[in-house]
Amino acid sequence: MFKRTTASLFKGSSAKCDFLLKMQQEIDQNKEFAFEQIKFNIYSFKKAHIPQ
Repeated sequence: MFKRTTASLFKGSSAKCDFLLKMQQEIDQNKEFAFEQIKFNIYSFKKAHIPQ
């Protein structure tokens, strides 16, 4: 049985590069968002549990 990868669906190398670049940008954005969420969660936890 023939298994196709997502990248193999694109014939031109330019399309592959554009697709991979877009996917990498999306991954980077998701990492940045996750990092900001973690920082906010730590801040919220400290504010709720550490007396000031």
